Amino acid sequence: MTISDDNVGVDVPTSKHMFVDLLYCLNMRIRFILSVFVYLSFVYINVNCSNGNTSDGCWDTCHSIYGDDYDEHHLHGIHGIADDHIYAVGSDTIVHYNGEYWDVLESTQFKRTLYDVWTNANKEVFVASVNTVYHNNGSAWSEMNLEHDADEVNIFGIWGTGGGEIFAVGSKFYFSRSDTDYIGYYDGFEWRDQSTGINCTLSDVWGTSKSNVYAVGECGILHYNGLIWESVQTGTQGSYIGIWGSSESDIYAVGGSVTHYSIDSWEEVDTGMETGFGGVSGNSANNVFLVGWRGVAANYNGEEWIDVSVREKDRERILLSDVWLSPDGSVYAVGFRYNVNAIDSYGTIWKYSCR
Repeated sequence: MTISDDNVGVDVPTSKHMFVDLLYCLNMRIRFILSVFVYLSFVYINVNCSNGNTSDGCWDTCHSIYGDDYDEHHLHGIHGIADDHIYAVGSDTIVHYNGEYWDVLESTQFKRTLYDVWTNANKEVFVASVNTVYHNNGSAWSEMNLEHDADEVNIFGIWGTGGGEIFAVGSKFYFSRSDTDYIGYYDGFEWRDQSTGINCTLSDVWGTSKSNVYAVGECGILHYNGLIWESVQTGTQGSYIGIWGSSESDIYAVGGSVTHYSIDSWEEVDTGMETGFGGVSGNSANNVFLVGWRGVAANYNGEEWIDVSVREKDRERILLSDVWLSPDGSVYAVGFRYNVNAIDSYGTIWKYSCR
């Protein structure tokens, strides 16, 4: 509306215009407040995970890796030495936790899929990948040269001793002949090929010393005594995906079934859960966690196995691929979660909060 005063046209807002302007200002303020809330929520989740009141039940989301539409981001492995020094790896991503926040490491050299990680008290980091092991000496990343005769090597599991020796396992791919297992040994100076030549993909490795190492895979369990690798007779059939132990006389191998070694024999374990597991870890013989497909998880408390699976209505879209326990008993798991369309997915780090 325009009114005239001394032949000068002046625009005067009507009540309708003023109301529209007020709504616009309120809308902008609400959007600003919501954006701040979302930002603070994101920071909170990345610093302290959640407070146990999430849709995942006792598993609180700590960090998620998102990508573009139809892009898959999976986290495959996790390992640390304390609650303020943890690494998670997967796809082409390395995530580090320093006790305060999760930081995605940006590097153009991580262009291959990363399958597993191991770090030691000196804060060296070894990451299993394709045709190489990425190594951080505490200050910089580099690619390690592996000794092998294959066209391609996929390394799925890695573990090291306190003395600086590293064992890596996976599979060798050949264009001209059948694939075989891959076992690599790093003596602190160079990598050596210890593969047995059997037609088998190995998925994980663990031990108590450089002369007492176990590897698991499609062919069951292999043991290294410091001289040779030999097949272990467990009395059970099937393949395994993960292995961990609290000592040389307390070892778990998991996959389609759970097998436990105690003193001098292997026996199948009944966890009371029908599905298989892919990851296993603990911080003592009386605190062991297993994780697997569809958000399934189990905890052994020294007396019985307890179902501690992810509790949410759509947990069938969740895969827990690996788990790690800190010396203080904090439990971290990694994997991925499919979106509703079941096409794209994002890697996720969880922390178990019900203690």
